[in-house]
Amino acid sequence: MNNRQTAGLILLLLAIMHIGIWIIFITVSNPADVTWLNNLKYLMSTQNEISPFFYASILSAVFSFFAGITYFSKASTSKQVLLLLLLLCVVQAIPAIWFLGWDLKAIYSATMLFSYLAYKNPNKSFKFAHKKRGLDAAQKTRRAP
Repeated sequence: MNNRQTAGLILLLLAIMHIGIWIIFITVSNPADVTWLNNLKYLMSTQNEISPFFYASILSAVFSFFAGITYFSKASTSKQVLLLLLLLCVVQAIPAIWFLGWDLKAIYSATMLFSYLAYKNPNKSFKFAHKKRGLDAAQKTRRAP
């Protein structure tokens, strides 16, 4: 899997995560007389103090979905499109890193990392740096039969 595909996969997983958050907030632990539609209206109302979070999560889910799809499309072979996606990932990640918990900070940071790697080397895979170990003394003296 190359850097473009990895960035796209992380963005699609981020979109799925936001949809999961919405489903949980709308459907779980509702009182008997409250439907999911009433709960949705309350979450989107100005009476609710966390409604800006839900508006931001809608925008983030939509952006993540379309950006993830773009990374898998033919358009992502262009450096201009990769640069635009990198800038949009940074714009999306900065408020997320500022306001959200450490687990979500890691996901948004991974989108920035792989978007940057996709811009620099679109068709290469991310590999951890490691030293190649030479043969030890026993392997040097051993001969093949």
